Amino acid sequence: MPRMVDRIQRKVSALCRRYRIGWKSGVLLLACVSAGLCVTSKASAAQEAANRDNQALVLFQQGLSLADHGRLAQAELKLEQASARSPDDIEILTALAKVKARLRELPAALVIFRQVIAAAPNSSEAHLNLAIALADNSDLSGALDEATRAAELAPELPSTHLNRARILADLGRMDEARTEFATASRLAPANPDSFYYWALLERDSNNLGKETELLSDVVRLQPRNEKALRLLADGLLSQGRRQESIAMWRRLLKINPNSREAAYGLSRALRTTDPQESMRMLQRFLALKQRDDQLEHVKSLGNQAYVAMNTGQWSEAISCLIEAINQCGDCEVLADLHKDLGLALCHSGSIAEGKKELQIALHLNPSDRDTLQALNAVSGR
Repeated sequence: MPRMVDRIQRKVSALCRRYRIGWKSGVLLLACVSAGLCVTSKASAAQEAANRDNQALVLFQQGLSLADHGRLAQAELKLEQASARSPDDIEILTALAKVKARLRELPAALVIFRQVIAAAPNSSEAHLNLAIALADNSDLSGALDEATRAAELAPELPSTHLNRARILADLGRMDEARTEFATASRLAPANPDSFYYWALLERDSNNLGKETELLSDVVRLQPRNEKALRLLADGLLSQGRRQESIAMWRRLLKINPNSREAAYGLSRALRTTDPQESMRMLQRFLALKQRDDQLEHVKSLGNQAYVAMNTGQWSEAISCLIEAINQCGDCEVLADLHKDLGLALCHSGSIAEGKKELQIALHLNPSDRDTLQALNAVSGR
């Protein structure tokens, strides 16, 4: 018997190698062969199914990577392609719906989230995802129903209570929200989100003492949380705790020297005790604001170029990208701008110029696989 099992395993392995299919497809194919069915047609079908699954997986992973890097429009395209190849894959559908929600395509996202629930009605995560999307779509009543269902399915899952608390707070049911925030923080005492959103509730309720206590917990858990530090510094100043506020603003500015909020907050806190430093901080704030406004303009040009590239308007895309690069200086999106310019130039037929731009992009960001793949493809021509 062991020898027979070994022979079967070897046959399956040989079929997998020959037709480049997975183990399950290989087992199915061997069964078809043993039954005397047409080898060629079954092998072709098995191989086609395996290739389709592999393509869906690759597209899914590409979509997740693009979403992680904030390139949502591109991520959406990859995930839609993955879903077309594997329409019943819940993970792909969930990822696609989340991307559509982030793109504010909420009606489409809601349809997909409901599709996932139909396939997995007892999934707490599925109900929670729908709850979040409904809340974003201003359907707080429906969102509360879904969040409540998620909490019923997984009562020990902190995220269900946290999101239910946030929905209750948006509905103005503050006492119920506090109870849920307390439950979430008890279940996950190391998760700063429960304390942070609870602090926002107390801030809106003008309970500054409780807000400060909760934000202190956030900063304890996340010492480099800039939002929490900013709110804590601002709240301390509102309570007349000027020196503590100044210490928080300085701490934030040390973490992020480019924080214009910290520069402005410190300027305001020092106005009466150190007018000269207060003025220096104000000038720093104005310089940072000008830089941030310039970066937003550069990003807007980049988005225009991306839209033009998607419609094959290469000249317009190239023009926008060149202008963006000229205005960018050494801004944070410079590598992406050079990469997109390289791609646009290659598509327009200017291969040598495109290759040069891709090389610049890869030098600026050596870890960008997309740039490396594009450069390899161009070099192989």
